[in-house]
Amino acid sequence: IMLGNTALSSEQFVKASRQAMKLAATGTEGEQLWASINMSFVTNDTQKGLEFGKKLVDTYPEAPRAWIVYSGLLGGQNKHDKARAAGEKALKLAPDLAVAHNNLGFSYLYNDPKDFAQAEQHFQHAIDLDTGEDNFQVNLGDVHRAMGDLDAARDDYSKALELDAGNAVAAVKRGHVNSFLGTYDEARSDYDTGIAAGQEGSKSTLANYRAFVNLHAGDHEAAVDELKRELDRIDTLEMPADQKIGARNFLLFNITDICFNHDMLDDAEDAVAKLSASLAEAGANSGDDNFARQQKATAVFWQGKLAARRGDIEAANAKADEFAALLA
Repeated sequence: IMLGNTALSSEQFVKASRQAMKLAATGTEGEQLWASINMSFVTNDTQKGLEFGKKLVDTYPEAPRAWIVYSGLLGGQNKHDKARAAGEKALKLAPDLAVAHNNLGFSYLYNDPKDFAQAEQHFQHAIDLDTGEDNFQVNLGDVHRAMGDLDAARDDYSKALELDAGNAVAAVKRGHVNSFLGTYDEARSDYDTGIAAGQEGSKSTLANYRAFVNLHAGDHEAAVDELKRELDRIDTLEMPADQKIGARNFLLFNITDICFNHDMLDDAEDAVAKLSASLAEAGANSGDDNFARQQKATAVFWQGKLAARRGDIEAANAKADEFAALLA
């Protein structure tokens, strides 16, 4: 279950979740329910996952982490008022549970109705409860960035790096802020720090954001070229196939988006073809029909976008119908 929750790729999540389901047959009722919740993401049955979450809190009503899991499922269904109530229930059971404050902060930061002041308050509570946790400092930086206070956000990310110089996410997010502020050399330096600190499986993901500095500087062709170089580098690495596919797909998503946005349609067509092949490989490697179908649907979605940008409305409509059928 926890391997799935910390997976570095979709395929790893699928495989870990399937294995958890096998092992849960001889586990506790809580383990069975949690494994079933994770599996509901594989089968894309969100309603079933929500039912398992409700049963989890009914079975363990005094367990704060059960309420945290249920809160996350409710939030995934855009039932944010109920999700926040479940989060508050976790806090009532365990007032010193920093992660409960952290999760509520995320809810108020990202979900409607948003409340940045509430998010800031919850993230600060989490920091006060666990002063050595650098990631809480990163989250406070995120809410300050959302509030438009980029200088405060940069300070928050810097504090996170003081707590853990190897926090690649903090370095990269400080790079975001420096990029937004127009200090491009500092941004690239921050991204280089983050990339150097990251594991090989995440280096390529972080390299995407370094390339985005070119977008903020007004040079989209340089951004595409930098992403293409990273795509070539990925193919030379010795790393698990699922992680390589995940890194490749993220690069291709971004190359395609940039090319669409700037009418570089020949480059977009090449990227969509490569993305379709990579998604098919991910689906085949997973050994799961539902997951393979999801990957196929994603490929068809991008193929349809390409057809629409090319002005081929008949083909775009056909891809839209195929996409709908795959999801159904």
